[in-house]
Amino acid sequence: MNTLLVPHSSSVLCLADVIIPNLVWRAGRTAEAIRTAAISCLYATFQHSADSISPFTVSDTLATVLEPLIPLLLALVEDSSKKTRLITCQTLGRLMKLLRITGFHSADLVHQIYPGMLLSILSRI
Repeated sequence: MNTLLVPHSSSVLCLADVIIPNLVWRAGRTAEAIRTAAISCLYATFQHSADSISPFTVSDTLATVLEPLIPLLLALVEDSSKKTRLITCQTLGRLMKLLRITGFHSADLVHQIYPGMLLSILSRI
């Protein structure tokens, strides 16, 4: 058994089974708090630095979660909670960094992500 694959598969399972379902918008304060907690967890999961390497720097790992994640993140940029919007923009920034590291960074993804972020930021000024 390759021990390097175990953290990656558990990270994907955690993301798919716990974090992503809680990023979906639902009405109410409790649901808003859960969304904020979920996006905070995603932000921490995508952390990549000299001290901490994200399991999502592996291209196959990132590819498995990218498709369902982008629309949810773009919807969260419009969330009613200021904290959720801020953490979502920071998470999208980290995601773009991971996309560059893994080689998934493309013009299509940039055109899909940045207009939504910019509109949200400009509408809040």
